[in-house]
Amino acid sequence: MDKQTPTLAAAIQEAAYNDNLAAVLTLCERCEDEDALVQALLEAKDCGLPAAFREAIADRLRTLRRGDPSQQKVLSQTERWLPVELTEQERADAAVTVVSLTAEIAQLEADKKAAMERLRDQIKSAEAERTRQVERHKTGQENRTVEVAEVLYPEARVVRTVRLDTGEVLEVRPATGDELQLELEL
Repeated sequence: MDKQTPTLAAAIQEAAYNDNLAAVLTLCERCEDEDALVQALLEAKDCGLPAAFREAIADRLRTLRRGDPSQQKVLSQTERWLPVELTEQERADAAVTVVSLTAEIAQLEADKKAAMERLRDQIKSAEAERTRQVERHKTGQENRTVEVAEVLYPEARVVRTVRLDTGEVLEVRPATGDELQLELEL
């Protein structure tokens, strides 16, 4: 590196601190030393100079590196996935997107939890139905709502509960005084 490097870097920093982008552009345009521009760009990044000033230095450096366009021959041109410095707006947009995605993830987690609870309930219901069907298969029976009647037998002083579909007596109990009195009134 020659003696121009510290001078250029210092001059660019001074112009940048004075918020004089035009002076930075002029200094960069006059510089023909690639090493001086590289050093100035590194120091600009280290000092935290605004992106516009760093971009001015980088533009001049790119121009120098390209050389005389009439002497160049492009062998091939392609695209590469490379890091690119974001603008302040792009960074702000990224921050907003992060907040939005965080909320979306929280909602998806809540939806997942609700879905898991719903599936757990469906599994319990299916298991209960399976148990019922196994019992039906094993016993050949199942409980159903069947019409029954309570029939008073006053001579025996009992009330029998009888299935109306088969006539089977399900239970027999002593008749109450009120039930016997009702028979006498009829």
